[in-house]
Amino acid sequence: MNPSLLAGLVFDANGHHLTPTHSKKGKRRYRYYVSNELHQKSAEDVDGFRIPAQELEGAVLQGLKSFLTNDARLLDWLGSIQDAEASSSDIKATLELAKEHVLRLQSAPIETLNKLLNEVVIHEDKVEIGIKPSALASTTISNESFWISVPVELKRCGMAMRLIINGPEDQIRKPDLKLLALIARGHIWFKRLREGDADSLAMIAKEEEVTVNYVSRLLLMAMLAPDIIERISKGEHPPQLTAKKLISHLPLPADWGEQRTLLGVTER
Repeated sequence: MNPSLLAGLVFDANGHHLTPTHSKKGKRRYRYYVSNELHQKSAEDVDGFRIPAQELEGAVLQGLKSFLTNDARLLDWLGSIQDAEASSSDIKATLELAKEHVLRLQSAPIETLNKLLNEVVIHEDKVEIGIKPSALASTTISNESFWISVPVELKRCGMAMRLIINGPEDQIRKPDLKLLALIARGHIWFKRLREGDADSLAMIAKEEEVTVNYVSRLLLMAMLAPDIIERISKGEHPPQLTAKKLISHLPLPADWGEQRTLLGVTER
């Protein structure tokens, strides 16, 4: 069971707390950070956030690692909190602490986040991360948070949301393995039918324990434009294009240009 890394730390712009929660669908467990108002009332009655935990935690970890590995930003911050010019020993201590925190975010993320953070504030267009000065400088003149910001885009998807990280770092997303597996499955089934390894859709459906209709729909993945598949394999497709979203668009147009328009994948 994955722990909620930001438990007790997440708020919206109005100061309302977001609580970790989860739901189950079959054997899968989905974690969220949910506005307290949504715990107390139905989603139709109030506005609030219901953000997938992995996406929010990923944005916070990415923002922290980007800051902690940027010596120039660290030194600018150190200079801003001290009355006099930072000494060489102060600089060395801060850079060493930053490196230590980066390593400990891998081995002990909850303990490290609690040591580093005062709070995380969710806005419609950014995630603000309030860092404790004492976590990076042995001598500080304030206990108030200093803030770093991660540009994001919140897209509502039913009761939940997608949190999409914007900016240059958005271009190094990891490939969506679930989406790739879906495409591969359709190609494998198409190849089996074409080469005679399976004599019918019903045979594949029985072996895979799915419906014939599901098999027939996934076979259409074999008609997906090669450049779209390449973009997906590199994680360069729109973040909104998930496995569920792709299935909802089936059957796809035969024209590859129409496929790109429908799926929001721009041609190179």
